[in-house]
Amino acid sequence: MNTVFCFGTSSHSSHNKNHKILIMRLLKGFPRIYSLCYLLYLGNPCFSLKIIRKNAFQGQLFYSKFLYIMFLFLNFCSFGFAGNLETFEEFHVQEKTYYKVKIREITENSIIIIHSKGISQISKNELSPELRNRLSVAANSNARVNVVASAPQSQDLSPSVGNFFRKQTDLSQKILTKFGSAPRLANKVDFRPQFNALGIGAKNQGFRPSCVVFSVIGALEYEESILRGHLCRYSEEYLIWATRKSLGLDNKKKRQDEDEGFNLVEVTQALKTYGVPLEEEMAYNPSGDNEIKQPSAEIIKKSSLTQNINPFMITGRSPEDQIDNIIHALNEGIPVVIGLRWPDTSPEVLAQVATLDDQSTNKGGYHAVLLVGYECKDHNKPSLHLIFRNSWGIQWGRSGYGFISFNYLCKNLNSAVFFCLQPK
Repeated sequence: MNTVFCFGTSSHSSHNKNHKILIMRLLKGFPRIYSLCYLLYLGNPCFSLKIIRKNAFQGQLFYSKFLYIMFLFLNFCSFGFAGNLETFEEFHVQEKTYYKVKIREITENSIIIIHSKGISQISKNELSPELRNRLSVAANSNARVNVVASAPQSQDLSPSVGNFFRKQTDLSQKILTKFGSAPRLANKVDFRPQFNALGIGAKNQGFRPSCVVFSVIGALEYEESILRGHLCRYSEEYLIWATRKSLGLDNKKKRQDEDEGFNLVEVTQALKTYGVPLEEEMAYNPSGDNEIKQPSAEIIKKSSLTQNINPFMITGRSPEDQIDNIIHALNEGIPVVIGLRWPDTSPEVLAQVATLDDQSTNKGGYHAVLLVGYECKDHNKPSLHLIFRNSWGIQWGRSGYGFISFNYLCKNLNSAVFFCLQPK
């Protein structure tokens, strides 16, 4: 056979000379089926195939062909069952062109493709920037959030980057049926890597008190990007307009504190009524100096007709019960928007500490943030720290993120909501 197979290296690829000697002895001294099993166990198709073809069966033509064919068959089966990320009729890599290409696997530094002449591994450095970006999205969209509340307590439930796109589109019932029960606490649940990989890290609301809107939009962008398999950015400006419209404030002169007093109920109600368009339709003005522009009738109609957002308020008989229900949502990979009393600590000090714990609060000082996970090293709620995404830019806290202790949240939590999206 003249076909060239260039298999990628798997997790067991660090074979040294001792491995080679051992394999050679196994191939010569054991039945061929055991040798095949051992080769598959080692998991390096490139090295194994080389041995089978060139070294292992000199003078044993029947066994050589049989094992070679079986090896290719099993590997092609494994490629087929795993699914393909994307297909191309023609795939151009510098001066070389592959035909009838299926992307099999995308690793950190390379991709593995099946094509008309076999299987090849290609360095990402050989790809164009546009193609690298396209394949990165394809890799993400083929996976699913792997966050399960029933996992062992010692497990880290954080979905890994590249494995967080869901096939399941609505987790609301799964979450709601767990409300009122004690949640399973993992060592860590953390969506920050996913936010950063998607390009929707912490934003900056600027000089406008629009924290609720930013937190809600952050949750929607995360959920929609995961559901669609590509980055989706939505308009905070439009949602401010929609909330003012819903409250009958749209015809009144805009104040500098235009959305002061907006709460989660008001914003989510406006969201359900008017929907939300993409950011490009109505860009955010961080200064707040200009009047809020009236969106066109076309934008309003398109946004309200295509909105597919289901908000669910998270309640509880006590703050601790409410936090339990929040954890149920986080365990299922769903971020949660919360409103809470904010520390009256100076912004500079709080930005350095980035942890809400034993600070005193201003009675009228409320803020909204987006919970994106938690840490709980000993599986006891007193040690629980929830991770939040703030809306004061990446310079604040830990690249725009901070932590809230369980005790602080018990004392200062006001409201909470999560969103589930349905196909449009």
